[in-house]
Amino acid sequence: MFFIIESVEQHLRDCMEQRDCIEQPDSRKIKEGDKSMCLSTVYKESKEPENILMKNVMTIECRNGNVILTDLMGRELTIPGELKRASLVDGFALIEERVS
Repeated sequence: MFFIIESVEQHLRDCMEQRDCIEQPDSRKIKEGDKSMCLSTVYKESKEPENILMKNVMTIECRNGNVILTDLMGRELTIPGELKRASLVDGFALIEERVS
């Protein structure tokens, strides 16, 4: 699914004004038609601000010992390691990095 960035930014502003989206520090809920998407913040090891790997993550893939994150802008980040926990309600995921 692709979004026009201006419409996403406008929707986020509308959500905050109307309070019709889930408001949590690490999660934004974006409605597009009858579908919705929750964005997450991904952390290394523990949920601390200094451990943030990527914000506004829309997909997480685990492949060949790597965790591949893709954000709302389509940027990808590949981390050698494994997904330890993902909370879809709270909008965060924890990754344990593999030390080479």
